[in-house]
Amino acid sequence: MIDLRGRRAIGRFSPAMGADVAFWKTVIFPSLLSLLGPTVGVTGFHCACVVREGGGTLLCGPSGSGKSTLTLALARRGFSFLSDDWTYFSRLDGRLSAWGLLTRLKLPAEAAEFFPELGNLETVVSVNGEMAFEIEPEHELGVPRTRFCEPRRLIFLKRGTAPQFNLTRIAKAEAAAQLEKDLLEAPAETLRSQLDVIQCLVDCGCWGLQYGGTPETVAQNLASFCMDTGS
Repeated sequence: MIDLRGRRAIGRFSPAMGADVAFWKTVIFPSLLSLLGPTVGVTGFHCACVVREGGGTLLCGPSGSGKSTLTLALARRGFSFLSDDWTYFSRLDGRLSAWGLLTRLKLPAEAAEFFPELGNLETVVSVNGEMAFEIEPEHELGVPRTRFCEPRRLIFLKRGTAPQFNLTRIAKAEAAAQLEKDLLEAPAETLRSQLDVIQCLVDCGCWGLQYGGTPETVAQNLASFCMDTGS
């Protein structure tokens, strides 16, 4: 039971569940943070984040848009891993900071076609019933992790079947409307704080990316774009 006004949660767990560290990291803590976070100044959005030179590139999109696959492909091109599904935002010393939980990188089973190093790892049944890899990126793949960064740009993903890379600037209002879909009902004061976070994010610069083809090719083009716009 979660008390939003009192900013506390009460629950009862079996000893086995209490000892399941992976379950706490991947299910309990993210769920609690998404619900309780806004009451303590933390706002989460359904986006991945990769980092280079302290600057974060946010990859926004629904499940199936390719956030996790592109996250690994970009990590192979000099970016570090912050998150691949939910990224959280709060103010630190008056500046907006992005950060992630120590969750595993989740990749669809077909990702092994593009990343040979996945061939030695086992797949598991994901929450939606499909086979997937759940990987500790730093220890199993040698991908560096970053815990915090300063957001620098938002990329809204739209994946197609044909090879393409079409990156276009989108209006702040359109980007804000997309982010607002992730907000839960909240008291007016909390909602204002969340909308302020959205405004700070869209001020960073927002682009829409229609893409298709191999993750390596898309990541190469996206990495070049990030370099051209300031890492």
